[in-house]
Amino acid sequence: MCRADGDAERARARGRRDGVLVLDVRLFRLLSGPELDGILAHELAHLRARDGLVGTLGATATSTVAGLLGLLLLPAALLAVGVARSLAIARGDSPAEMEATAAWAQAAVGSLAVVLLFGLTALLRAYSRRRELAADDTAAELTGNPRALASALSRIRRASTPSGPLAQLYIHGDETGTLTRLLATHPPMDERIERLRQRDSAPRRGRQV
Repeated sequence: MCRADGDAERARARGRRDGVLVLDVRLFRLLSGPELDGILAHELAHLRARDGLVGTLGATATSTVAGLLGLLLLPAALLAVGVARSLAIARGDSPAEMEATAAWAQAAVGSLAVVLLFGLTALLRAYSRRRELAADDTAAELTGNPRALASALSRIRRASTPSGPLAQLYIHGDETGTLTRLLATHPPMDERIERLRQRDSAPRRGRQV
């Protein structure tokens, strides 16, 4: 999916291979013919790879795992607290020490659940980022013009980036930070554009001079 946050130009592939493409009409005014071809090829690549279906299944699986963890968390926490209290009694700890040990055990179980959910979410987001790069590569192969897609992404980014004194109130979609990058569904736009430009400048097999 080629998107920009906020009220900005966007294109989106919906459904499976027999799905549809949703295009903002402003793209037709913003992009040239070759640039629009690149965006369409990118979205068609998503449809061909069934990325939308895989993403939906992944989100459903995450929700299911979260529900199962919720069901298992209570008995697991009770078991951990019981074991911790038993060990505290065997050591002859005071009541305050036993409560502290039980609280630690309960927190440990909760932390484990959070880590598991975060890890699963991070894996799904990493897969989504890889599929975006794969769609870029497929579009470049289909059109034979990776620079046009790079130019289209650059135009979309400029059109969706606010300017002026209120610019800091908007979300640009390219925020920095390790956690933000881990949970991002799309690679940074600069990275995508640079990959396409390098692909365009790389020697091509069988290319006529």
